Amino acid sequence: MFVVAREEAIAGVEHFVMTFADREAYFQKADLALSLEKRGGEVDRKMSPAWIRYQWPLRAGTSWTQTLTFERPKRRSTEEVIYKCTVSDPQTIVVPAGEFRALNVECVNARSGALLVDSWYAPDVMWYVRNRVPTRGGFIEWQLIGHQRK
Repeated sequence: MFVVAREEAIAGVEHFVMTFADREAYFQKADLALSLEKRGGEVDRKMSPAWIRYQWPLRAGTSWTQTLTFERPKRRSTEEVIYKCTVSDPQTIVVPAGEFRALNVECVNARSGALLVDSWYAPDVMWYVRNRVPTRGGFIEWQLIGHQRK
């Protein structure tokens, strides 16, 4: 279960820090772009520039392309990926937290066409209510199980 654990500034940029088990994901507060992931307290993956998960204003029919460099310090490796993301018409999504109107944002590798991430962003929650990432054996899927606004 992902939890917004705290807020933290990195190089003067404010982030929401979401935790899951021993993982932390750093999302920029201004645009929800993902800039850093830690595992066990150490940097696992750094995105340069920050990965634009959602292009604002988020509307059906829009698309964007972004070239990202993923740096993995532990592996001493970098990888460049070109994301092409497209927003589909709103649809009703049912997850454990309830029923939500959500926009589907599908991102593929612009070079190969392979699916990279498929998420459903619900404006009422201001976050995704479902997120799918392909793996070698199928998919990892996250679904919203509850939410609370402060």
